[in-house]
Amino acid sequence: MNIAVIETTNKVTIMRFYNEMVNGGRLEVSEALFADDFKVDHPHENESLVGPEGVREIVSNIQNGFPDFHIQLTELIAEDMTVTAHFRASGSNIGEFLGLAPTRKRISVNCIAKFELGDGKIINAWIHCDDLGIKLKPGLLPIVAELIA
Repeated sequence: MNIAVIETTNKVTIMRFYNEMVNGGRLEVSEALFADDFKVDHPHENESLVGPEGVREIVSNIQNGFPDFHIQLTELIAEDMTVTAHFRASGSNIGEFLGLAPTRKRISVNCIAKFELGDGKIINAWIHCDDLGIKLKPGLLPIVAELIA
């Protein structure tokens, strides 16, 4: 398969993750998108959460804490077996999140993620968001202090 086709296919996989699973709530698509040994590097996630089941748990936790959570993709760049995504994550903290009581505040934060893919599935992800941007939102300092501790 030529590299342009691989890169396009990999971008479609990442778009499916954000559009179908995160925004659409279809947790079952994790099996089609993520390798069994998938790992994520994210400052707020437990390293033991791996594979499609771990991804479902992460997305479920976000959806429980932020029922209106939404990802707006602003850019996808594919190069060989990696895809980099720039996006804005937003939502209202209505439910418990990471063991913390809801703040009832809305967040909107810029993030960047780099995905490594193989055999049509996501193998690794590195996700980093503008935590300082969240920290400066009124009423969210306690939740952010806990998140970055």
